[in-house]
Amino acid sequence: MQPIFDTLFPHVQKYLNKAYGKSYILMYENLTRLATILYLKNQEKLSVSYVSNEEQIGFPWMYYLFSFCYNNFSENRNIYPDFESFIPEDILFMKGIARQIEEILSEYENKFPRVVSIFPMNGSTVSSQIKEVRITFNVPMYSIAFDSLKFNSENRKNFTQRSGEFSFSPNRKTVTIPVDLKENTQYGCTLLKFFDSMENFRMKEEYEWKFDTK
Repeated sequence: MQPIFDTLFPHVQKYLNKAYGKSYILMYENLTRLATILYLKNQEKLSVSYVSNEEQIGFPWMYYLFSFCYNNFSENRNIYPDFESFIPEDILFMKGIARQIEEILSEYENKFPRVVSIFPMNGSTVSSQIKEVRITFNVPMYSIAFDSLKFNSENRKNFTQRSGEFSFSPNRKTVTIPVDLKENTQYGCTLLKFFDSMENFRMKEEYEWKFDTK
């Protein structure tokens, strides 16, 4: 496995704990974390967040690796009595990961939530008769939260204080917020970054939203 992780290490080094400063440590940790996930799955204690956390600390292929091993090792124990007997398949799989690491990292970056569209648009002036505002994300969201603008020299109002309940679209990518807007008012809020997608990925940056009413 060592040549495989010599290839992978430079691509994920920036995500790794400083203690994992060598490719052979990445190799050992990869096996250790895989074994832990397989154990938790077999004990029916595995959560989505556990696997995504492993991806976010330097093992962006972990969901693929776990799925491969669970589906092909755990379901064929009559052929593979122990994990050592499955290692040749694991090595071939990780060789494929090394060949596709750029694509895997691109997929990984796209798992982080980002705002795709927002209504009213940032910087727009709209009718105060609007009764709902909407935010669309690139991925399904678990929850969202707002706060007042941190730097509010314009004394903008935070519309979320009168928002009532959020509602999500069936695919959970769009959130609709009921509002009661006033005429000739400047509104603004901050979309906080620590709320998660359904896969437990967080926004990388907070998002400031400002608009005015007529």
